[in-house]
Amino acid sequence: MVAETELVYETEHLKIYPYHQQDFKDLSSLLSNPLINNALGMPEFSSNFSKVKNFLNQIYRQKNNNYRWLLYSIYQKNDNRLIGGCGFKVDLIDNIAEIFFMLYPEEWGKGFMTEALYPLLNIIHHSFSLKEVQALIFQDNIRAKRVVEKLGFTYCQTAAYNERLKRNIPVQKWILKLK
Repeated sequence: MVAETELVYETEHLKIYPYHQQDFKDLSSLLSNPLINNALGMPEFSSNFSKVKNFLNQIYRQKNNNYRWLLYSIYQKNDNRLIGGCGFKVDLIDNIAEIFFMLYPEEWGKGFMTEALYPLLNIIHHSFSLKEVQALIFQDNIRAKRVVEKLGFTYCQTAAYNERLKRNIPVQKWILKLK
């Protein structure tokens, strides 16, 4: 079901909307998929529905002067089916953002994520005057690396300790410099 919120943009194959609570069921299903939550470093979501709900509610209702979460639902245009989500955690102090994205596995390899993110990157860059966007990607997530490479990100470094997860899991930092 397409959210009854303002359409952010439409591409050849997709419609992108700001996340709305109507999307909760579909996005929870996506986040609880083991292939997705392991790629995002959130395996606890596969067995704990309340953690997914709390996470999405926190983003939806967030109030913070230092950063802003922007979460978007990605719908396939031809059948109005939610196929994924993406978002940004925008640091309002340093004018940088961290990007994250996810698609149902049956939609992988079709170019949808690049199609969704390219115009969205442009929108948030101009809305927040961002200097750069960062992507933190697990070393073995080849598909995510391909997406960010196609969007113009460059590899920066690999860290053995993932601060967000508080675990020793190597994660690569990719950066898109903006003007």
